[in-house]
Amino acid sequence: MSETDFYPYTLHKALKTAGSPVHHAQVTPHGEVLFAQGCHLHVFDVSTEQLKHSITTKTGFIQGFAVTLDRLALVTASGAVEVWDPQTGRQIQTLPVQASRVSCRPQGDLLFLKTGPATLAVWDFQNLKPLREVQSRLSEVNLLETSLDGLQIALGGEGIEVLDLPACTSRFVLNVEWEVQHMHFQPEGVGYVDAAGWENEELVRLVSSVDGTPHYSFSHHRDDFSSLQPYAFVDSELLVTSPARGELQLHHPQQVDTEPETWEIGSWQISLLKFQQGLLLVGDVTGQVQLFDVSKKQRIQSFRAFDSRVLQVDYSADGSRLLALGYGDQVDVWEAKAGEVLFQHTFDRPTCLASLGPDGSVLAALWVNENELFLEVLNASTGEVIYQNEEKATALAFAEHPAALFGFGRHVTCWHLPDFDSTDVLEPARVRKGQVISQENTFFVEGDLGSSAGDISPDGRLLVMGRSTQNGRGVVLLWDLHQQREIFRIHLDDGVRKLQWNPSTEQVVMHLHNKMACLWTLHGQQQRELPFLVEAITMHQTGKWLAVSTERCEVHLLDVATLAVLQTLDGFSSPVQQLAFDRSGRHLVTSSGTVDQQSSFNIYGQSQ
Repeated sequence: MSETDFYPYTLHKALKTAGSPVHHAQVTPHGEVLFAQGCHLHVFDVSTEQLKHSITTKTGFIQGFAVTLDRLALVTASGAVEVWDPQTGRQIQTLPVQASRVSCRPQGDLLFLKTGPATLAVWDFQNLKPLREVQSRLSEVNLLETSLDGLQIALGGEGIEVLDLPACTSRFVLNVEWEVQHMHFQPEGVGYVDAAGWENEELVRLVSSVDGTPHYSFSHHRDDFSSLQPYAFVDSELLVTSPARGELQLHHPQQVDTEPETWEIGSWQISLLKFQQGLLLVGDVTGQVQLFDVSKKQRIQSFRAFDSRVLQVDYSADGSRLLALGYGDQVDVWEAKAGEVLFQHTFDRPTCLASLGPDGSVLAALWVNENELFLEVLNASTGEVIYQNEEKATALAFAEHPAALFGFGRHVTCWHLPDFDSTDVLEPARVRKGQVISQENTFFVEGDLGSSAGDISPDGRLLVMGRSTQNGRGVVLLWDLHQQREIFRIHLDDGVRKLQWNPSTEQVVMHLHNKMACLWTLHGQQQRELPFLVEAITMHQTGKWLAVSTERCEVHLLDVATLAVLQTLDGFSSPVQQLAFDRSGRHLVTSSGTVDQQSSFNIYGQSQ
């Protein structure tokens, strides 16, 4: 490949690996479990526990869905409303309307869409025709919930309004001082509306009869329970929360002096709790949904579409192997050319970072135990632990000549391969990428354990280090490794996410947590900002091109000299979160962090 020529990238191969957290789930009366993960909706048969099919929308993250026997309506983050056949997984139509919430009558005749702050659009769900618009008496509507008998629909916001169906006439309005975040119709009794939300760090619950008379209400406060945790009310006496990974707590809110009961269910971090049709639905970040009988404390069934979403992709320096780190703490090592899995390993602790050695034979990972970071190095073929120690590093990288692993933290540490002897100061003449400065020459604030980033210049002379501070700001320092001195530092309004050296010039790619990115020229300290928000970014080996992922589910290849867009890769169902070029510069890996039936990370090859 000529250094001056640019060849377009085309899809070379797609590798299937993983999923994402469950954020919506529902059990249907006709024996199906549906749950949403990002842009994907999975339909399982309850009786067989088998996946019937998965639906993938191209219009964004699924905000909600409503389902009957022969109709399924999806509302996505872009406002699109898609209608599908839940039995076949075939899309029927995209409605010519923008909406953010959806519900339907169980009878399947009416579809309800929130199309404005307080506007409810009513559609004929069978013929897909608009019927009328209804203005709520609430100032804003955030939730829609239809009763099990289809005779009422409840609207939730800063209050509750109940409409009689099918005429959509207002039955009553209850004003509250807190925002309704969860709402459903209780199966027992006749049309009891059960609503909950947060007010001044207290969980508030209100249950009202269909005539608008409050049935009962209470507030619940505990120091170990916050609005960030998922929760579900099982009945009038029991509240279920998930304060820790794989753990449920059963509270009795009206018994103030009673301590909650802990229930270990052996799951990963729980992302969804929902009580429906007498069962507790538990969804977690690895894409699993479990059904529990709370009274008997028994797991009834378990459903899983995919293992976990992809957190990281990485090539070995020789380009022979490819690494994928999943949310479920599982790492896969692939043979890059054949696309075959060579090795799989699941860590015992939450794993935040992994990297392959130069020839792909060793695998280094940082995992967390009680807020302490541990470095573990494995044989990437057998899983044998080669080295393990407690290290205060939040970024890892391997160097080739001499073979070494280095980590960025409060200071920068180097481990020589293969014996993993560590050092702090090396002779300047031997400095290469990964050779590091001493602990005494640190610029990091003691006790600040925010994320860090760094890179070594191609000639091994300069080290650039970035840091996110506890107040959310950032600082970047340039260090001369030969003279062991600071050249200069800059302070930023946001934390540093990534730093990468341009192999051919004294330029550094800088990516911040606020998704701003720029090319930083060291001489003159000039910065050229990219004209869009960036999800992920990486520099080509020649230093002439940048691969950039944006919020619009596109990957752009940019000319470094002009920042002009040379090519755009599209068709991704969600924004690409990881990018990597192989050593030859002829292949680009993209991972959107989610999965469809065909792929979860793609390899693009240059065509000549």
